[in-house]
Amino acid sequence: MVGSGSCFGAEWKPFGVFVQPRFILLAYFIGLIVISNLESVYKVISKPIMENDKSKIGWNFKNTYVNLPDIILTRISPVPVKEPSIVIFNEELSKELGLDFTSLNKNSIAELFCGNVLPEGSDPIAQAYAGHQFGQFTILGDGRAIVLGEHVKPNNNKVDIQYKGSGQTPYSRGADGRAALGPMLREYVISEAMHAL
Repeated sequence: MVGSGSCFGAEWKPFGVFVQPRFILLAYFIGLIVISNLESVYKVISKPIMENDKSKIGWNFKNTYVNLPDIILTRISPVPVKEPSIVIFNEELSKELGLDFTSLNKNSIAELFCGNVLPEGSDPIAQAYAGHQFGQFTILGDGRAIVLGEHVKPNNNKVDIQYKGSGQTPYSRGADGRAALGPMLREYVISEAMHAL
């Protein structure tokens, strides 16, 4: 979708990887991950939080979505993966958002962007939504996306931080909730082109 606007107070605009009026897929704006071993690590039940990353990195989460009725969201954590690595890192966007990742090594950044650890202040959810598909009313939802929360930028505008391909959610409809690198690279290239227009 090309344009800009807001929904529930969260700003969206055509830059980064992929934009829909509901949310911004920000994890893929800043860092694109390739997973060398897609076997999931199912023994991890709760996510570790990056210690003191708010002061080091600059996260400033406001989590207003979790105050909405439970019928439109599910609290859920990303499914961990083994040996993630960074493919692309968007430094320009991280600066625009007031985020500084220079204190982290590439492995720590990869662990953060794949969901093996969560940023301080995040409160992950998958969103439910519905619409008409193929002429029928269909109940849908974030089948492979998890919203971490709303990050407040230095100019006080909000952007949603979201993982895509982060594992199954209650709305996955039988799929594994993962995203292949090829389609994610295409989304990234197209979104960067849209941002440059």
